[in-house]
Amino acid sequence: MADIRAWLERYSLEKYHDVFASNAIELDVLATLTENDLVELGLNLGDRKRMMRAIEALRSDQGGVSHAENALTSSQIGPQAPPPTALEGVPERRYLTLVFVDLVGSTELSSHLDLEEYRSVLHDYQALCFDVVTRHQGHIAQFIGDGVVAYFGYPTVEENDAERAVAAGLEICGSIGRIKHGKGEVIGVRVGISSGEAVVDNHSTLGGLVVGEVPNLAARIQELADPGTVAISEHTKLLIGSNFRCEWKGKQSLKGFENPIGIWKVLSAEEPMLRFQARPGVQGSPFVNRVDEIATIKKHWQAALNGEGQAVMVSGEAGIGKSRLVEEATRGFEEQQYLRLGFQCSPNHERSAHFPVLSWISHMADFRRTDSDQRKLRKLRQLFQEWSEVPEDYLPLFAYAMSLPVEAEEDLLKLPFDRLKQQFQDAMVQTVAALARHRPVLLLFEDLHWIDPSTEEIIALLIERFRSMPVMIMCTFRPSYHPPWEGREGVVPLTISRLDRDHVHQMLDALLQSKQVTQTMKDRIANRTDGVPLFAEEMARMIQDGFFDQTDASAMQMQQALPSTLKELFWAMFDRLSTARDIVPVCAAIDRNILPAMVSSVSGHSYEATLRMLDELVEAQILVRRGVNMGGAYAFRHALIRDAAYDLMLPSRARAVHSRIAEVLDTSFSDLVGQNPELLAQHYARADMPKQARDAWRRAAVISGERFANEETIHHLDEALTENDKIAPSPDRDREEISLRKMLNVALSTRAFGSKEVLANLDRFRHLLDRSSASVTDAFLAVHVQFGAQLTLGDPMGALALCNYLEEVARRAENPTMEALAAHNIGMSNFMLGRLEVAISAFDRAIVLRGATGPDDLLNYHEADIYLVDQAMRCWAMALQSGDGGTFRAELAELAGRIGREPHDFTRCYGLNILATIYQILGDTGALLDMVNQALEISGQREFHYWDAWGRILHGWAQASEGHHAEGIAEIAAGIDAYVETGSTQIVLYAQTLLADAHLMAGEIAEGLKVIELVRAGEKSWSVRYQLPFTDRVEAALRNAQSEVAMK
Repeated sequence: MADIRAWLERYSLEKYHDVFASNAIELDVLATLTENDLVELGLNLGDRKRMMRAIEALRSDQGGVSHAENALTSSQIGPQAPPPTALEGVPERRYLTLVFVDLVGSTELSSHLDLEEYRSVLHDYQALCFDVVTRHQGHIAQFIGDGVVAYFGYPTVEENDAERAVAAGLEICGSIGRIKHGKGEVIGVRVGISSGEAVVDNHSTLGGLVVGEVPNLAARIQELADPGTVAISEHTKLLIGSNFRCEWKGKQSLKGFENPIGIWKVLSAEEPMLRFQARPGVQGSPFVNRVDEIATIKKHWQAALNGEGQAVMVSGEAGIGKSRLVEEATRGFEEQQYLRLGFQCSPNHERSAHFPVLSWISHMADFRRTDSDQRKLRKLRQLFQEWSEVPEDYLPLFAYAMSLPVEAEEDLLKLPFDRLKQQFQDAMVQTVAALARHRPVLLLFEDLHWIDPSTEEIIALLIERFRSMPVMIMCTFRPSYHPPWEGREGVVPLTISRLDRDHVHQMLDALLQSKQVTQTMKDRIANRTDGVPLFAEEMARMIQDGFFDQTDASAMQMQQALPSTLKELFWAMFDRLSTARDIVPVCAAIDRNILPAMVSSVSGHSYEATLRMLDELVEAQILVRRGVNMGGAYAFRHALIRDAAYDLMLPSRARAVHSRIAEVLDTSFSDLVGQNPELLAQHYARADMPKQARDAWRRAAVISGERFANEETIHHLDEALTENDKIAPSPDRDREEISLRKMLNVALSTRAFGSKEVLANLDRFRHLLDRSSASVTDAFLAVHVQFGAQLTLGDPMGALALCNYLEEVARRAENPTMEALAAHNIGMSNFMLGRLEVAISAFDRAIVLRGATGPDDLLNYHEADIYLVDQAMRCWAMALQSGDGGTFRAELAELAGRIGREPHDFTRCYGLNILATIYQILGDTGALLDMVNQALEISGQREFHYWDAWGRILHGWAQASEGHHAEGIAEIAAGIDAYVETGSTQIVLYAQTLLADAHLMAGEIAEGLKVIELVRAGEKSWSVRYQLPFTDRVEAALRNAQSEVAMK
């Protein structure tokens, strides 16, 4: 029985061990238990559901047949059995959309055809309906003669049930013509659709019979539909919004219905890109003031319509009405045919790469949680077919970013990380540009204070590239966020202030029309809410609901009764709840995407009870339903309500809830975790479970890396290290830290070479290696990377001190690659120290050693192939010695050809910049420009910021040499600034000398000497000396020029 105990403990069901033991239930019979068996054993409803989910998982592990595998395929025509998400044997109240399809003229058809032919036609018709309904995630409930009944919203609830039902109806009408009978004539159908609450009788042998008004109404509406058309109820029309073109058929008297029913005829689906335009919703609070703000937004929209791209930044504190302002301002845009695309940032996804963008793609492609990867890929292909303007070449990038399998995946993986990221972001920008060629585009980015760095980069690209297109970008955020594009051309700041007293009174008058509230009371509300619209709205609503009784209370008592903060007000709101108060903190801990199944599993309430409580929270205006139907996910109506709900929990309670959420996510919501792995990590971290949090953050870092999101990868690894530090010291903890720091070292490669982050990570990495039994490769790599950081920081003496260790490790390992790199490092550090003969000798040795190994081996340790690089460095040292290059001109020309043919981009860019530097020393401006232009093209495409800055410096000097003094000086200065931003200093003194030389060419002697003073000051701080002869020559020329000017 030990095995059964362990299994029960795994699912927190160990309290039933004695019950199982007394009934001789062990693992061999566990998979055969049914829910009725669990009833006999005395399990309560919640635990029965938990036990059945666990047993289902066991069946899958054992290779048994699950409920899902019993689902009918398209070749099996018949009602579908509901999956285990339905409560077996328990009638349920559900909100669904029902589709009734009827064959036109079936009586005449049956009389004209023989029985076999009629059966064949009927079978083809049913097969077509089955295929279409299941492809739209519907459920075939019954075949009644020549009628077909389908449910959308049962047995599983999805967003946009009504939309999918109508789309299925249209497709059935459009496809039925393929079915012909013996005489070559086509058959036709009528489709009726209605939506609303109904009771699902799970006792039914039909696997979930829906009873109530909804099925009767759908059948009656079908009777009124013209052959080949879809007719829908008024309520269904409300749910589908503007996503379908419909024609009003008026109110019709229907048999069995007391009042006339409004009927709409569906003409066609609108273009898919309009799917998420605003739909009719609940009536909001009165909108007051904001006249100037709305005028500003409309003015810039008009400019966008004229082809002048605009970016409006709406800033305001929480609850001030940013989203409401955007909604009101854009309400009048409907007069123009435009495309509105919405992107929502999330507090739980601040480090989820491209989260709002990937969510938008998921919505546009209509992804479902239940979709397989292949199904999602098919939907994505369909979306690209509908986006006829968007090149299909982008599809592999979109699929890869969403972790979907794609044929080009191997080719994409060969691309460097930064190149992949650039291609995806370019594809996203070009997609919007393609859509904007046919109509104006409004891009809405909500809640940028929760934005992830990768999406932030995309917005910056959009702002930069859409200045001459009919596009307006609107962003909302709190004042704590400062957009990096602030101050750019075309970026308009729009700050929303609090309402003044008069406007608060105006708002209260509108909200409290039916409530007798004294002027004194209104004044106190205005004072207490301090001009925050959300606070005033919530206070008025609670008064409207009778929460405060002002009849028997004195003015002082009334004032004391009013909450002084929004949090107090929301807590008072929670206190008024009946049963639903219990799940409010659970919903707050889950945060944005509140799924009923998850709340049920975490809270222990039955699914049915959970739905009732969630509905109570919606009724209390604490939550809102996400999606157009009455099912699916829920979310807090405002972030401030969520914060107040979370604060209801004591820390110990919060940890327990997060622990349970993490467990449920890990076991039952693998699709969500796969898409956003940081969700699981966050819950483990908040549950104070450091080991699990560390491992989850590591998985999140790996996935972020695959999605070319470097900043997020670094963040996730930092979080993993933080969690690892919370674990008690041990060799295992050190091994985990070594692994994480190796990953972090790779991720930090895009940061400044000599940044404090890089050095701190390397210092800690080496410290761990020194006290552990690390591999020789790890030990060498750690010190080699630290050497590079020391060198780029302008400390060649410190870097040289590390070379003895590297040589010793390489000799012990008898590894020619390590030996070659050790020799290269000796050459580089001596070169920087100005010891040119020693450097040349070391480079010669490194070139020979590199010949004994291959480039692939070397690139495992170093970012470039030193075979070509060291030949170039050798020539640079010789140029500094001679100044004319007479002894190695031929060697230099041959080397330039080999570097130009080098396939490894970083090595080629490295070599080209060194060659350009040599030609600068030799005074060959033409050759310099030839080399540096090639290098700049590579560094621009691949975002090699270090080499791009180096190339700009040299290009600026060449410009000045050709007489373009002002342009050249400005480019050198900008290049130096960009170079310093990388954290490197090794060519700063050389670059400053080039700047001084450019001032000399321009005749700006005083400016040149000022720069030389900076160089001399830098020489006192850094031990870099290779540039000294050049600096001395330039200073001498400046002093001579100064003397000549003085003499004149």
